[in-house]
Amino acid sequence: MIGLFMTRNHRIRAFLFGLLVVSLAVPAFAGPVKGRPGLQQNREGVEVSLPQASVTIEKKMLEAVVTTTGESYALSSETIIMGMDGKQVSIREMLVPCDAEITFFTEGGKRQAKRIHVKRVSSKNTWQWTTRQPE
Repeated sequence: MIGLFMTRNHRIRAFLFGLLVVSLAVPAFAGPVKGRPGLQQNREGVEVSLPQASVTIEKKMLEAVVTTTGESYALSSETIIMGMDGKQVSIREMLVPCDAEITFFTEGGKRQAKRIHVKRVSSKNTWQWTTRQPE
């Protein structure tokens, strides 16, 4: 009923004010923001850049990927794998061998993959898995 008596300028101002209130309220209810893929917080809570490596991944396992030079990068449920099209894929869908850029951090002397971005897939690619050999 009040809207009927408002001038056009008042309606526009009320609409813009409503948009402002909603835009300010949404981030407060959005919940925690996940960290950016190439950054990690150190012990002091400061974000630091993670190292990246351009590698050729030769083998894949549920728990790690292995490069042609024998380097191993552990995988976790938080590891993000991006296909050549920029869409996220699972380790099961990732084709090997492939050229990739791995963003990682080192923990307990082991490389932990934070993000794997597939850049090129070999023409002789496969979904084949490798299992760790018993030591």
